[in-house]
Amino acid sequence: MIKIPSVISSIKTMHDNTLRLEVDTQEITSEAKAELFSLHNKYGVFVYSVQNINDGDLEDLPVIRVEKGKKSPSQRFRAVLYKLWQGDSQQGDFEAFYKSRMEQLIEHYKEKL
Repeated sequence: MIKIPSVISSIKTMHDNTLRLEVDTQEITSEAKAELFSLHNKYGVFVYSVQNINDGDLEDLPVIRVEKGKKSPSQRFRAVLYKLWQGDSQQGDFEAFYKSRMEQLIEHYKEKL
């Protein structure tokens, strides 16, 4: 567990009824930075409080089981498009890229009707 003073600076609703949070930290140590980088792309539990959190405050948290590899087909396809966008040197905004590619696919299949 890592505790870092921070602020939630942006909240974005996603298409699959989830949220994307942007969290800005205050100045942190090199050790804390290294720990954060080691947690990149790992599943965990996000706990946030506007006051200090004591270890005892976390005793009654529900057990959360994250099943890897259980993405829906649309989530898998979005991830593939994201990789494609990254390979294109991240030209423009990913959301605009995603919408454009989806529109191309929709039109392709509508023509087949």
